Amino acid sequence: GKDFQFGSKKQNVFGINSKCVLRGGYRISPINRELSVQNQEVVFDESRYNENNLPAFLRFDIGAYYRINKANYSYTVSLDVQNFINRKNTLWYEYSSSRNDVVPVEGMGIIPILNFRVEF
Repeated sequence: GKDFQFGSKKQNVFGINSKCVLRGGYRISPINRELSVQNQEVVFDESRYNENNLPAFLRFDIGAYYRINKANYSYTVSLDVQNFINRKNTLWYEYSSSRNDVVPVEGMGIIPILNFRVEF
């Protein structure tokens, strides 16, 4: 991130930051689709334990904050936006009775976080 100081005594701070998370997908055993449809739940082929991977995980976060410092306290207003490119990452698989098949479960989209903090 980067901080910029403001105010008559440069006591206030405006900051921006970003973060990128890129990692390989978690290990997963292959899914036995025939048994999954029969049992109406996800059934893994445990004889081939952890042979497959979920797709790679990618998330970009950005944020900005403004902190006002006083003699005995300070307060901060910040806005963070997680997954601001709105990428749908596969987290796991589940059985869908409406589709009668195993489907991927995707993570949440854009997550804004507004924060106000007072420090004494």
